[in-house]
Amino acid sequence: TQTTTYYVEAESVSGCINLGGREPFTVTVNDLPPADAGTSPPICGGSSASLTASGGAIYDWSNGASGASISVTPANATWYSVVVTDNNGCVNTDSVLVDVFYPSSITSQETICNGSSTILTPGAGVSYQWSTGDTTASITVTPENATWFTVSVTDNTGCVTLDSLFVEVYYPGTITAFNDSTSAENQTVLTVNVAAND
Repeated sequence: TQTTTYYVEAESVSGCINLGGREPFTVTVNDLPPADAGTSPPICGGSSASLTASGGAIYDWSNGASGASISVTPANATWYSVVVTDNNGCVNTDSVLVDVFYPSSITSQETICNGSSTILTPGAGVSYQWSTGDTTASITVTPENATWFTVSVTDNTGCVTLDSLFVEVYYPGTITAFNDSTSAENQTVLTVNVAAND
């Protein structure tokens, strides 16, 4: 805060100055409020962040909210600014970034033949929990029948995502019956019945 005193003198149209008529007036320049929008750790997609500003008496946020503390649920990384007004009517602004993380999904082959294997690999994380009981980043599976596999992935921000993959299994057709006969031209005719297995 800075205070300055100024003096006003009255001068007539003829140029005469009334030395006894000097009037002082004081101008006070107040400091801007120390606006602080606070900080926010990264959040997981679908989660909320609490923002708390300080430094004034009135707070107006860029998303239309008012008050020192607000809750936001951004879908993507978003800057939030706040206008802080103090008791003197002075105004200052500050901003805070809310970063949003989404863990990656599983990527893998979805159809295999009976007896074959496939590798299931989720997105990057720091810990994994599979429905098979495995805790490694990737697993090799050889299901005998169509099977759903799920994995819970925790990334380095603490975000947890649950993802699933359906592995379908195909069986090759099998010979169920055959017969042969000899034609009049002494040629052998072989008949094979093949049934496809699901």
